[in-house]
Amino acid sequence: GMYVTPAARGTGAADAILAALVDHARGRVRQLQLTVMADNLRARAFYERHGFTLYAVEPASVRRGDSYDDEALMWRPL
Repeated sequence: GMYVTPAARGTGAADAILAALVDHARGRVRQLQLTVMADNLRARAFYERHGFTLYAVEPASVRRGDSYDDEALMWRPL
């Protein structure tokens, strides 16, 4: 999982972390895949800015208390 503390949000920290991950993976793997809560539009937009594309939504895949929520599956070729 990826998390940036509220104090670090807006500083470019998340961009730097993801850019470092992509640079490290390049030449080692052909693609990156991730999952994110489908209702987390801010996170989805962040990953889209970094070249990830939504390819599926897995319904009711994550339990949160008494409810089940959808998870978005995203990928990016390297």
